Amino acid sequence: MKLKAKTLAKILTLSAGCSLVTMAQAANTITFTGTVADTTCTANINNGANSIEMGSVSVADLKANTYSAAKNFSFTLSNCPTGEEGTLTKARITFGGEADTFNSDYFKNQAPVSPATNVAIAIFDNAGVVQKNNTEGSDVDISSGEATIPFIVKMAKSGAAEPTKGPVQTTVTYNVTYY
Repeated sequence: MKLKAKTLAKILTLSAGCSLVTMAQAANTITFTGTVADTTCTANINNGANSIEMGSVSVADLKANTYSAAKNFSFTLSNCPTGEEGTLTKARITFGGEADTFNSDYFKNQAPVSPATNVAIAIFDNAGVVQKNNTEGSDVDISSGEATIPFIVKMAKSGAAEPTKGPVQTTVTYNVTYY
């Protein structure tokens, strides 16, 4: 009988705790908002030149300096919708591609024949900040309907071993997120 009383007391205590938890719940809500625009901006890289020649760098220079000389390129967003309905005010650019083996922020050298080894491609914003692979960049104001975003691309020494000679090539996709 004493055992049944202890068991009953435990059950009642546990039940009371459960009802307290139930009573402590509150109704919370989340509101999601967004905009559907008629169109997005027109994107253009280097006036339509989707291939950017980075030039040549010597193995010795790349070994000593970690990066090749900078090659500037620009990303232009134009014809962005403005006005009350469907206004796009900001954009972010994300570069994505196959990550370098030694530094996942950089892009792998994918040259198909006898590629340079221990060399990757690095993209920087105009302030010199690496635009990490598959990571959104900084906000760009497009409320005027257009914006030109400058970038820099460099060959980068990658890994502990010395770079070797050969071609350097990579394919990078870009994604523009509007809000």
